[in-house]
This record gives sequence, structure tokens and C-alpha cells, in this order.
Amino acid sequence: MRLFKKNVICSIIYNLTLKFMKKFDFLMICLLFSFTSYSQTNEDLAKAETKKMISELKLTGSQYEDLYNANLSLLIQSNDLKKSKDSEDAKAATLLKLEEKRKLIYKDLLTTEQYLNYEKNIELAANPIIKNTPETAEDIASKETAILTTELKLNREQVSPVYTIILGMTQKNLTAQNSEITTEEKEFTLIRSQEAKKTMLKEVLNSEQFSAYEKFLADQAKIKAEQPIPLPKEKKITAAEPAQIEEINN
Repeated sequence: MRLFKKNVICSIIYNLTLKFMKKFDFLMICLLFSFTSYSQTNEDLAKAETKKMISELKLTGSQYEDLYNANLSLLIQSNDLKKSKDSEDAKAATLLKLEEKRKLIYKDLLTTEQYLNYEKNIELAANPIIKNTPETAEDIASKETAILTTELKLNREQVSPVYTIILGMTQKNLTAQNSEITTEEKEFTLIRSQEAKKTMLKEVLNSEQFSAYEKFLADQAKIKAEQPIPLPKEKKITAAEPAQIEEINN
């Protein structure tokens, strides 16, 4: 009888877990369950979360204080929600609002570069990259946008259109590289894509930023040109090839 009850309880827990997983996406689940340790206070957990952000986002002293207070407030609200008697649907709706609130607070407190890195960290946590997996167009565009955000001091209104332009050109380049066209045609496609990207970015950047972008491209080209060209490896002659060696000598 006890075994039967135990199996029934396990079955109920399993079904509830499946139902819960369907209702909440990854971020919401993290928000709901990331602070389940009863041995630590809300203050301890908020400090741990904010200290983690110091290394990941290179926070300043003032940012740390503001983000600690924000994380503590969000944590308290999240824990209060877990203890509430609201329905699962109501909790899900409230969690979504909390996550949107978090994003707005972080956008206000972080620099553009820091916020981009924060979003990237969240995405990596939800979709960890498997080693040896080739970079997607989105990965490449995100990295280049983050670099240009720092190099050109992009404002928040510029980041999205710059990313969109880079993503479009990157997708076109990857398609060309994976196609069956000749090497010369691939190189020509890359040159045309770069020119098209420059033209579109010129519409988004101000004159000072565009000059800095052209200098950035020139510096990158110089670095690439100075890199040593790898020499082809010499083929080792094995004992299985004496006939070929004799034929060459003759």
C-alpha cells in the first residue's frame, strides 16, 4: 500500500513538472527557482548575483550599489510571488512583468555595451554553445556589433539598426562561402558586401563615427596583412612510396 501511494505521488509530481515546464520559458523558470536556498537571506543572494555581474559586465562602484538594490527588490518580489496563493497562470503573468521590469532597470543602469553582454550571457545560459559548433550569422553579428558599440560609441538608438545591417551582410557572406561558386566569385561577393555594408552604416552613423569606422577597417586590414601566411606542410615520404621516388628521379 505504501509503495502504491509513493508511486502515485511520484506520478503527480512528474505530471505537474511537465505542466509547469510548458507554461514557463527558460528565463521565467530561472527567475522563479534560482533563489530557493533557505540557508541564505535575500540580501546574501542579491549580493551574490550582483557580484557575479561585476566580473561579467565590469560594473563601476555606483552601478554595483544601484544594481544590488534593484536585484534585492526583484528577488523579494519573486519570493513573495512563490509564497502567494495565486494561480499558476497568474504567477506566470506576474513573472513576465517582473522580467520586463528587470530589463528596463538594467537598460537604465548599464551602458549599451554592458547591456548587450548581459543579454548575450542570458542567451548563452538558455542555449549553451556546444564546442566545435560553427558560429551562426547571429553570433558573428552580435560580436561585431559589440565591438563597434565600443569603438564608435554607438548610442542605444543606433545599436539595433547596426546589428540588423551587419546580420544581413553576414548571412549573405555565409551563403556565398557555402555555395559552389568559384573562389574568385566568393571574394568578389565579400568585397561587394563590405561596400554595401559601409554605405548602409553611413546612413546610421554620424560623420565622426563613420570616420572612426573607416579607420577601424583600415587597422583591421593592416593587422590581417601583417599576419604570417601559413606554409603548406611538407609531405613525409613513407616506405610505401619507393617506386614513386624512383620514377621521379628518372
